[in-house]
Amino acid sequence: MKSRFRQITIAGASSPSREIYEEAYEIGLELGKMGFVVISGGREGVMEAVFRGVKEGGGTTVAVLPGIEFVEANPYADIILPTGFGFARNFLIARSSPVILAIGGYLGTLSEISLAVVEGKKVIAYKAPKIEEAVGALPPNFVRVSTLQDAIEEVKKSYSLN
Repeated sequence: MKSRFRQITIAGASSPSREIYEEAYEIGLELGKMGFVVISGGREGVMEAVFRGVKEGGGTTVAVLPGIEFVEANPYADIILPTGFGFARNFLIARSSPVILAIGGYLGTLSEISLAVVEGKKVIAYKAPKIEEAVGALPPNFVRVSTLQDAIEEVKKSYSLN
């Protein structure tokens, strides 16, 4: 897809394993180097790791928070949107860019994946919940990758950066 906006949504676990946290940081670093604006729930875990990488790579971060307090955001958030919407903010997160990259995660991540699929957004899943178990088959706009490099390559392909 050609997009004049180089922004991507990240979904992921708020309490990931150390391995997933480090991989999320690496993905963020690459996204930052590519000049992406990265949107997420903006709190801890995968969201913080990705934002830290994005900032170190030179990109911009946007936190879409469930509550109304700016202090809920992790320290790497550039733009903070305190919605007061609770889990309903997942709809805004899923709608915020043409591609959502899910890294690990649980029910919140699964809700963002589901919303993105329904909205026709491209979903790239890396160690993310298995939506195919719920729907019986992968939707055409859903790609599951098994390595960090495959995730980055799929992002590049999605934005015609290859």
